[in-house]
Parts: sequence; C-alpha cells; structure tokens
Amino acid sequence: MPRRRTQPQRPVRYAAAEHEGRHQVVDQLHGYALSSHATATAAEEVVRELTASPTAAIEAVEELDAAQSGPAATERRILRRYGYGWSLRQDEMLPLRGEFSHDRLETLISGGHLAMVFSPAGQPYYTTPEQYEQLPVRWIRDGDESFPAADLARLERPRPAL
Repeated sequence: MPRRRTQPQRPVRYAAAEHEGRHQVVDQLHGYALSSHATATAAEEVVRELTASPTAAIEAVEELDAAQSGPAATERRILRRYGYGWSLRQDEMLPLRGEFSHDRLETLISGGHLAMVFSPAGQPYYTTPEQYEQLPVRWIRDGDESFPAADLARLERPRPAL
C-alpha cells in the first residue's frame, strides 16, 4: 500500500496583528508592518489580497517607502529591505550606502531615529526604536560599561547553509 507524503506547509507570509489598538498587516518574513487599519476585517482583507497577488505586495512596499520621511527614512528603508525584524549588523549596514558613516548613524541614534542593540557577544546591530521596544533586551556589564543585548535569533534572519 503506497504511503502518502505530507507536503510541508509553506509559512504564512502576511498576517493581521493587533498593536496598540490598531490592526496591522505584517510581513512575517521580514518582520515589519506594511499597513495599519481601524478594523481586523480590513486588515484581513489586505492580507488575503497580498497573499493572492505578488504585485499588490510590491505596491504596498512602494507605498510604505513613499510614506516614510524624516532624518532616518533612508536608513529605515534599508533596514526593512535587508534586515530581519528591522535589525542589521553594523558591518553589513555601513557598506550598503556610500553616505553612511559611523558619525551619521551615531547622530541618528542620539536623535532617537535609530537604536543600537548588541548581540550577547558584543556585535553591534542597528534597529528602529519601535523594534527595540519589542526586543527582550537585557543589560550586559562589561567592566564599567553596560550595553543592551538581545538574542541573535531576535536580531538576525536565519540564513540557509551553503
């Protein structure tokens, strides 16, 4: 008697989630909210549309890009495109754009536009202040200095082995 193979379930890419009284459409692969809605029904309708149409998903990301402004808009777009959950290692972020420098990023951090968090081993990551608030941060003491750290699983996108 032949056995039926079970097909692995594809992970759900888009989902509706409630955050601070609003219903957001979340890209679960990359960890960011694409849009915000007043009702759960409206958010679920957008989730169905994005799941059914890759073109709609591309348009939603382009709208999100266009809506972002302010001093850290470019960096936030880069974090969203290349980072998982809006976090990206310092050595990966600096070469992405020619105008990035440690001074520029420090200015954005001190202005509250970006946040810095470290891996338990001390590797620096950049993230948005919103994502930083959601991270389970613990303070690690290194001599006279203390720094916020989060687990790598919450900072980095899982990368397939080559």
